[in-house]
Amino acid sequence: MTMRALCVLAMAAALALPTLAQDVPPAPPPPATREAAPPPERKPEPARQESPRPEQAAPKPSPSGGNAFKVPDVTNWTVSDAIEYAEQNRLIVVGLVAAIVLTFLCLGNIVGPGSGAKLGGRDVKPLPAPIWLFGAILLFIAPPLAAQFLREMPQVASGGDLREKALVQGGAVGAGVLVGMALLFVMSRSAPKAGLKFKASDVPIGLGAFLLALPIVMLASYGGVYLYQELTGEAASEIAHDTLQQIISNRSNSWAWLLAGVAIIGSPVLEEILYRGFLQSALLRFTNGQTWIAIFGTSAAFALVHRLSEEPVPWFALLPIFVLGLSMGVAYERTKRIGVPITMHVCFNAMNVALAWTTTA
Repeated sequence: MTMRALCVLAMAAALALPTLAQDVPPAPPPPATREAAPPPERKPEPARQESPRPEQAAPKPSPSGGNAFKVPDVTNWTVSDAIEYAEQNRLIVVGLVAAIVLTFLCLGNIVGPGSGAKLGGRDVKPLPAPIWLFGAILLFIAPPLAAQFLREMPQVASGGDLREKALVQGGAVGAGVLVGMALLFVMSRSAPKAGLKFKASDVPIGLGAFLLALPIVMLASYGGVYLYQELTGEAASEIAHDTLQQIISNRSNSWAWLLAGVAIIGSPVLEEILYRGFLQSALLRFTNGQTWIAIFGTSAAFALVHRLSEEPVPWFALLPIFVLGLSMGVAYERTKRIGVPITMHVCFNAMNVALAWTTTA
């Protein structure tokens, strides 16, 4: 399938969300009452239009609770009305925004046909593919080795499960970040145009890229939950990660704050250096510059590892993780700055922690 076809299919799927929303309403609407049919021997009287009751004289538009999607009249809406409508029709609103973003990206030749040449440009040729892959493997095994070492220390093992987990994860991720930074420094000297250096402008650019990718990732999240509920008949868990559950269950514990800091900042830095910085570069070098193959392959590995880890995410979370990986991979190739996908990943994890922290209070 060509990239033009993929682009058109993605746009069509997003624009078809009103139909999908009819299949998964918050609650089935009550059946509408119908008047009894008039006797056949009597001529039916013309319907009379009743005058509205006082409390119905000037209604404010409100989100429809029925199955049929209706375009609301926004003439007299206030900000609170708009927020209420967006909250009650979240899938439709997110779908429309995602369709607009996808259209913008296609028109900008970022995800459309021929966009691979525009995405390319990172020069990974100075280093052979095995060197890039070695960096990814080294960064993959460094944190587990550090975690095993920390678990055997009596000072770490004593003091409670949450304290031990915070110290082990913090030390393991910290060790991985140090190894990753050292590798970036060394490899950037041999491949100065591979996008391995940080710049101050990476943060605002990454924030903007995250805001563009957010509705598409949210749409994928809704899709994953919908498939899970349809296939299993069970409600999807609101908290899809054990570490996140421990954080929100121990709000007043300082070790939970350390664990949150590791999840929000440490893990994104480590994972983006590993996957986007090294693995995506290795695939780009293996495929002689086939950008989309490198992006898709890296995103698939990124999602799969989250499922096969010690704390696996439920399988319905794989779809948004994969789409997030695609977004960060495209942003990395487009900007050629490793700090951009790191910022996007930090924003995504921070948003998840904040939402879980506030909605389960």
